[in-house]
Amino acid sequence: MTANLIPRLPWSASLAAMTLAAASIFLSACGNSSSSSTTTTSPATTSTSTSTSGVPSITTTTNASSTTSPIKESITSVPCPTTGSTTVCEFYSPTKKISCEINVTGVLCLTFTPAQSVTLTVDGAYKTCYGQTCLSNAGLNTGPLAYGTSTSNGTFTCVSRRTAMTCTASKTGFAISTSGITSATA
Repeated sequence: MTANLIPRLPWSASLAAMTLAAASIFLSACGNSSSSSTTTTSPATTSTSTSTSGVPSITTTTNASSTTSPIKESITSVPCPTTGSTTVCEFYSPTKKISCEINVTGVLCLTFTPAQSVTLTVDGAYKTCYGQTCLSNAGLNTGPLAYGTSTSNGTFTCVSRRTAMTCTASKTGFAISTSGITSATA
């Protein structure tokens, strides 16, 4: 039986190569212009997370620093999923856990579990409400707003994401999910 052997350098040749590399690094650190320089870099680690406003971001970390930048997501604008009204737009999240209504004066979104609602005014201010008295039923013919799409009515825009429904006016507003209600920006 014959084994496939991989030829190796003698240990003295390996030791000589390491010594030469160390000498090269030492000389470049001393400023010898005739030597070559060696740069050692460590790989960066990248992670993807989602902020409380529902906007995903990428965090890149190296030994020296950490930076966070928003991921450019593709949002498609669609007409209101509700049929039969020209002044009110009603829709559900695809899971039907969030229900929203946009009219020309404001936005109302709610979740049944937990029982919470939020209203948004034209200036981007919102008010939250918690408990059963804050809830209402969606209208007839209410359809879903697919993830990655937005719909608008006047100055109000709502974006459906897997993490939350985000609604804004004047570039500020809220994000609502079964985890709670938080501030959001457009």
